[in-house]
Amino acid sequence: MNMKTKLPFIFLFLFVFASNAFAQQEARKFDEMGHLYCDDAKARLDNLGVQLQQDPTTKGYIIFYGGKGYPIAVYNKRAKRYLTVQLLPRRGEARARMAPWIDYLISNRGLDASRVELIDGGYREKPMMEFWIAPSGAKPPTPTPTLTEKQIKFRKGRIKRSEFVCEV
Repeated sequence: MNMKTKLPFIFLFLFVFASNAFAQQEARKFDEMGHLYCDDAKARLDNLGVQLQQDPTTKGYIIFYGGKGYPIAVYNKRAKRYLTVQLLPRRGEARARMAPWIDYLISNRGLDASRVELIDGGYREKPMMEFWIAPSGAKPPTPTPTLTEKQIKFRKGRIKRSEFVCEV
């Protein structure tokens, strides 16, 4: 093979190598969850923590989305059982619900606080979290809200810590 026939292969190799190098610089979605009970949420956060510990050059992002309502269990005396009802959100509720989870990752998984970042994703029909992992130097993931703040009806008051803290 002479140099003229090798040249296209060299360019092809360089193109594939360069495109793979750039492709590796993107964040990838690791997991997502809607409203879950504490143990389920802890298990998913543990999985994220393990992934981040396996590669100390990566960074974790958690995009949180507020919803039109939050499910809550209320005891109905007449029915003699718990029923799930939807409560309207309060301003800042999605962020307040996220704070204990970051503390959980840092204290229980031993992650450096600089390796996990919260991103306010805006609003969707239901509250949700997305877990992303990004290699060093990658751009943070972009949120994908489906609702605007004007489409959300808020209730008054501030969220109490007892309403969203699990036994972490």
